Amino acid sequence: MTLVHDDERDPRDDELHAALSAEYRHPAEGSYWAFLERRIMARISAEAAREWWSWFPEWGRVGLAAAALALALAGAAAW
Repeated sequence: MTLVHDDERDPRDDELHAALSAEYRHPAEGSYWAFLERRIMARISAEAAREWWSWFPEWGRVGLAAAALALALAGAAAW
């Protein structure tokens, strides 16, 4: 893949790399990581164990779409 810039800069521009690295660098302070850990653990502990049948309502649309596709293919094959 070739990157084309309007100002004809090299895509491996050191100044751009340094700016993006500084922007995407993870925070060094421990408070961020402690807050993130609390958020993750709160989310995990808030979810109760689900029974096997409780997963099926989320698949309702997918199942309906698959059934419609199967009926359409069967109808096309029978025609």
